[in-house]
Amino acid sequence: MFHSQNILGSDTGSPMTDVKFKNGFQKLDFESREGMNDKCCLITFLITVFLGLVMLIVICSIGKPNELLEISVLNGYPDNDIMHESGDFMSINQVEKDKQLGQFVSIQYNADGTVSDVIGDYFTRFCNDFITHIWMMFVLAIIALVLGFGYIILLKYYVKQLVWISIILGITLIFLIGAALIVVGVMLLKYETWKVTGYGIIAAGAIILIIGLIAILVIYLSRFQIRLGVQLMKEACNALRAMPFLPICTAVLNLFEIICFGFFVLLIIYSLGITTEKNFYGIKIKTPSNTSYYLIAVGSVIYTWIVLFATGCNQNIIAGAAASWYFVHKEDGDALENWPILSTIKRNFLHHLGSIAAGSLIITIVNTLKRISEWATKKARKSCCCVMLLSCCCLCIMKCLERIIARVTENAYIIMQIKGENFWQSTKQAIYLMLRSFYQIIVLDKVMGIISCIGTMFIFIFILFFSFLIIRPDFFKIADSSSDYIPSLSWWLLILLSVIIGLIIMSILIDAFSFTVKSIFVCYFIDKEMYAAHGQLSQNANASQAGFGPGEKIMKSDGNIEMNIIKEG
Repeated sequence: MFHSQNILGSDTGSPMTDVKFKNGFQKLDFESREGMNDKCCLITFLITVFLGLVMLIVICSIGKPNELLEISVLNGYPDNDIMHESGDFMSINQVEKDKQLGQFVSIQYNADGTVSDVIGDYFTRFCNDFITHIWMMFVLAIIALVLGFGYIILLKYYVKQLVWISIILGITLIFLIGAALIVVGVMLLKYETWKVTGYGIIAAGAIILIIGLIAILVIYLSRFQIRLGVQLMKEACNALRAMPFLPICTAVLNLFEIICFGFFVLLIIYSLGITTEKNFYGIKIKTPSNTSYYLIAVGSVIYTWIVLFATGCNQNIIAGAAASWYFVHKEDGDALENWPILSTIKRNFLHHLGSIAAGSLIITIVNTLKRISEWATKKARKSCCCVMLLSCCCLCIMKCLERIIARVTENAYIIMQIKGENFWQSTKQAIYLMLRSFYQIIVLDKVMGIISCIGTMFIFIFILFFSFLIIRPDFFKIADSSSDYIPSLSWWLLILLSVIIGLIIMSILIDAFSFTVKSIFVCYFIDKEMYAAHGQLSQNANASQAGFGPGEKIMKSDGNIEMNIIKEG
C-alpha cells in the first residue's frame, strides 16, 4: 500500500468492504446470488461454438486433402512431354521405355522388396516391444503424480527455506560472476594487445556487482512482501491438502483443450484440401485456395476463444474453491462444505459462465490483434525501415496489453467468485486492487517463479532417475540386459515419454497451486481491507444488519496470516 500510494497517489479506488457473509460472518453468502451474469456474452459464445462446429463439418465434407499438390499433365504438349528442371522436355513415353529396358528402375523393384521387408520387420518389432512395455509409462506417471503432490506438501514446511536459499544462491552467483570478470579483466591488462578488452570486461564485472548490490537492497526492502508470499504459499498448501481433487479439474480442462486442438488441426488439414488448380509449364498442380486461409483464420479465432473459455472455467473453479476454503475459519470449528469443488462448478454453471465468456472474448480479441501485428511485422521486413519499426512497436504494445488484460481478468475472476458480481464490475475492482497492491503482486510472482522452477527441476531429476531404474535396471546392475523384462528396442522412447508426461503432470499441479496462491492473496487482501475499514466497528449494528463488513471472524483470519509472518520474520 505504501509503494502504490507514493507512485500513484490516491487514485487507487476504494477498499472493498461489501462482501456478503452469512451465519454471523462464518461463510460467504453464495445462496443470495441469482440469475446468470453477462447473458449476452454467453449466448454469443454458444452461437460462435455452434457456427464453428457447422464450419468444421462442412469443411470436412468438401475438403479433399488427399488431392493437395496433385499433379496432372495437360494434353497440349506432343507425346505428353513435360518440362524437366533443366529446361529440356522429357517424354513420359520415354520414361516408360526406360523402365522396360531396366534403365529406370525403382528402389523397391531393384532390391526385390528386401529393404522394405527389413524396415517393416524392425518397425513391427519396435511397436510390439513398445506396446508390451507401455505399462511402465503408467507406473511412472503415478510416481510423477505422487512426487508432485509430495513436493506441494513439503512446501508447507520448507517453502521458506527454499525461497531464501534460492535468493541467496542467486545473489552469490551474481557476485561470483562479477568478481570472476574483474579478475579476468585484470589479468588481460598485463598484455598490451588485450588492454581494451580487459577494461571492457572489468567494466562489465563492475556493472554486474552493482546489479548485485541493487538486488540486495531491493530484497531487503521487500522482505515483508517475501514473507507474506511464503505464508500465502503455506496457506495454498493447506487448501490443496483440504481439496486434493482440485488439480483433477485442471487436468480435465487441459484434456478438453487438447481435444479442441485436435479438431483445429483437422480443420486446418481439410481447409487446405479446398484446392484450386494452377498451371506450371503445362502441369496442373492443385494448391490451397485463398478461401482455405480465410477459413483457417476464422477457425483459429474460434479455437482461441474456446480454449481461453476453458482456461477461464478452470481459474474460476480454483478461485471459487479457494475463496470458500479461505473464509471458513477452522479454528472456531467452522467446517468446509462437503463438496466445495462440485459446489463451485454448480455456481459457475448457474451464475458465471457469461462472465467467463466475456473475459475470454476480450483476451481473444487482443490475441487476434497481436497475431495480425505479427503478420504485419513479417510483411514489413520487405518494406522500408519506418514501416517495420511501426509494426514492431504495435506488436510490442499488443503483447504487453495481452499480458496485462490476462492478469486483470484473472483477478476479476477471483473477485467475481468472492462477491458474485458480473465481469465488468469485478474487472473495475480488480484494476483498483492491483493498483493498491501491485508491488506485492510483483514480489509474489517472482517468489512463485522460484517455486515453479525448483518444482520442475525436482520432478525432472527424480522422474528421470526412476525412468532408468524401472525401464533399464541393467544400467544399475539390478537385472541382466538379456531379460525379457527390459525393452531392448523402445526403451529410449519410453523414457522420453515418461519424462514428458511427468513434466506435464507437474505443470498441471503447479498451475493449480499457483492460481490457488493468487486466489488466496486476493482473499487475504480483501480481508485485510475489510478489517481496516470495519474491524474497529464490529459492534456496529448497522453494518451487521446490512450484511456487510467483517466481525471477529475476519479479524482472526487476517490476524492468523499476519501473526505467522511476524513469528517467521
